[in-house]
Amino acid sequence: MQESLFRDRRHEDGEYAFRDTYGNKWTYKEIIRRSNLKTNPEIEFTNDARALAYAASSSGKSMSLRGTDDIISIFLSEAAHTGITEDQPIMDALIPNLAQRSDADFIQETTGNGDANVS
Repeated sequence: MQESLFRDRRHEDGEYAFRDTYGNKWTYKEIIRRSNLKTNPEIEFTNDARALAYAASSSGKSMSLRGTDDIISIFLSEAAHTGITEDQPIMDALIPNLAQRSDADFIQETTGNGDANVS
């Protein structure tokens, strides 16, 4: 997780993190309420949304993907490198964590892995 994406930067018209489509300038303090990027990475935004990061291990015996409950979106990065060749077990493990909402998202992205470029 890159908290630095939200850091204020010097621009021609001032110092801020982002400018939205309406021209409003947003500073780090207006976007981020708090962040912890140590053992359990989490960023809490001022709109009460939170971004959390969980590690998954594919070291043979340990193939687990776990997280918290009642979440709106799961973004699984490098899905081909979980050590599991089929997507369905990953989805079966994580879908119960999604909030019971019709607009919840489950996104997997990856680069290829191995000779068969399994993803």
